[in-house]
Amino acid sequence: MEKMSAQIILAIILFVTITITPTRAQNNGLCWNKISKCILDHEARSLIEPKYNPKSPSFNMTDYLCCPLMVQTVKPDKACFCTIDTDLHQNPSLASNVTTIFSVCSIVDSLASLDNFCLGIAPTPAEAPLYPDVEAPLYRYVEAPMMPVLPPL
Repeated sequence: MEKMSAQIILAIILFVTITITPTRAQNNGLCWNKISKCILDHEARSLIEPKYNPKSPSFNMTDYLCCPLMVQTVKPDKACFCTIDTDLHQNPSLASNVTTIFSVCSIVDSLASLDNFCLGIAPTPAEAPLYPDVEAPLYRYVEAPMMPVLPPL
């Protein structure tokens, strides 16, 4: 449920950004239209996907489905992508949810790193993970050797 809320909040921010600021929307809003559509298209699926970390409401397969689109947007259209930076500073309570999604996609991991990226201080992300690294377990279990249980003598 928390995962769906984060996605809905991000989509609302994106929609409001595009609607309220027509100048930016005309010049830069197209990239966020595509990203928010991708997120909304996958939110229902997100609720039924198995979780890679059962203790977390996020990090299921749908978290990764829009990552390639986001990273492909960041590289050629940084100005469009960075329009969200202003909105997150105006609504700091939403920054955590949005940067969590960006972190899952290996774009930025905090509002400060988004600022640095948009100012040109941080490098452009290399590429988004297409799928989570399922080879790297979230928890490591060590099996104890089987010991026979004998009745007391």
